[in-house]
Formats: sequence, C-alpha cells, structure tokens
Amino acid sequence: MEYHHEFYSTYPRECAISYPIQHPLYRKRYMENINISLYQDWINILRNRLSDFGYSISDHSDENISRIYLNLEKRLIPQKARRILKHDNFYCPDEMTSGLKGVEEAITSGQNLLPYLSKRIKKPNYNDALLNHWGIHHLHLGKTIGRDGFVEHGNPLLFCRFDDENAYFINVLTHGAWAEQDMIRVLHKNWPDSIKQFRINGLIRLTQPITDSDVNTFRQKKINTFVEVEDGAIYGAIGGGFASSGISIDVVRQADQYEAWLNQNQAHIINNIENIRNEARKKNIELPSTPHFELKIENNTEYAVESVSKICIKLH
Repeated sequence: MEYHHEFYSTYPRECAISYPIQHPLYRKRYMENINISLYQDWINILRNRLSDFGYSISDHSDENISRIYLNLEKRLIPQKARRILKHDNFYCPDEMTSGLKGVEEAITSGQNLLPYLSKRIKKPNYNDALLNHWGIHHLHLGKTIGRDGFVEHGNPLLFCRFDDENAYFINVLTHGAWAEQDMIRVLHKNWPDSIKQFRINGLIRLTQPITDSDVNTFRQKKINTFVEVEDGAIYGAIGGGFASSGISIDVVRQADQYEAWLNQNQAHIINNIENIRNEARKKNIELPSTPHFELKIENNTEYAVESVSKICIKLH
C-alpha cells in the first residue's frame, strides 16, 4: 500500500512531483541520517511572533509558548470586513454613540480591532473568562487612540460576538456585565442559527435554575455552566469552555493536535528520506548526506524545507 506526499522541487515553487510513502509496517528508520525537529521549529517561530507582539516569553516552556500563542489568537479578532447585525432592542447611550460609530466603521471596513480591546491583551497569561466561556468579546468605545495603541477605556462597553462574516451586537452594557445570561438570550432570540451547534439537545430544563451570580461564582472556581434561555433551549459553553487553570479548552486541544500533526509529518519524512532523495535526483537535485529540514510557514501553509538544497515538502 502506498501513500503520496506532495514534493516541491525548490522552496517555495509550485508542486512538481510526489514521492511514495511506505506503509508503517515496512518503514525503516533513518533518524541518524537526517536532522529535523518540526515541533521545535514551530515553537521558535511562535516565540518570535510573540516577541514581535511585545510579550516577554524567554522564561516560558515550549508547551506554554504554544498555548500562549493560541490563546492570543483566540483573544484577537481576525482582521476582515464584516456585516454588523443589531436587534430591535439594541441600545447605546447618547454619550457613547460617537465611540460606537468608530467601532462600526472599523468593523465594516475590515480595520484592526486591537485598539478597542482590553489592554490585558498585552498580558501573556491572561485568560478572558467571558470569551472562553461564551465566545463574547467586549470592546471599548473610546474616541481617540492613545500612544499605547488603545482607545481610552471607560464605561459602558460594547458586548458582541464575531464569526467570519458577521459582528453580532448584543448590547452596550456596564463594565461588570460579564456574567449576564441575557447576552445568550439575545443571541438565541435574534440569531439562533449562529449558535445552534452549541445547543444541548434532549434537555427540557435544568433541575435548578442558574442565576447570573451563580455563573460569576462558578467562573471564579473555573467551572463551566449551561445557560437555560427558555424551556427546552439550553446552551453549553459557546466559547468552548475553560480548563481548571482558566485557559481555553480549545487552546489546549489545538496545541496538542498541532504538535501531534507536526510529529506525524516528521515521521513521514524520516521514514521516507530515501524516496525523497531519489525523487530529488530526478530533478537533478542532490540532498546532503545528512539533510537538515526546517519548518517554514508561508500564507498559513506549512512546509519542511531542506536548508542546503531548498527541497520543499508541503505538510498534510
């Protein structure tokens, strides 16, 4: 049985040929003839990105680096133009309308929304409980961006949820509204399709009602809760939930999955290095006696690139 792996003649040119991957039962180990550590390369890439963002991360372990980076990605709002959706009862105080207009223009035009986020985005280990629990962002409605790159912070705030196409404006609420379950009720009443994958099917009602105060208490104890918006409509953690440490469960899962994926690709390359060498020779390219492959990421696509010959393998 054969598998095939895309093979690039030189980085980052288009795919030229493929090489056969041996079935695991027939693989031979060539680790002594190849220098490769894709996971460590990934960690080094993330360290550089985090440093560029302004984080001081020299004392953090490799495992923490991947989680810090993915947590930052979760907290940031991907930059792209979105449609704004408001419900009939959306309300913004008059004194905040100017700031709200600035946010709306930034959203619809696809500007970077970092200036409107909490300054705690600059803290590597901060876990946003509202975001991790319910997938809801809070944006500040200041009018002017200061020297620190953020608008002035104040009260109240815009609470909203984002997906790839839309920004769902829940409401402008006070700074302490983090546990108000009415936010989920607004999403359920006005845009139920946007959160239908988080609805718990088969439950009629909770045996004991959960108050907003309960939600706040449980969050402090790092306990995820359901939200019952009405009889027969109960939602789980729309934001994916948090672990006992407070970190996003999605972040932990993604970090583990990406490490496993890189290790799987690395094993394919190690076990098929002779096939790669033979295919390279067909292109009149000779790999070094001890090839050195490094992870490169271009346009969100990962490659293993041999440092001397520039042989490039797209990872799958």
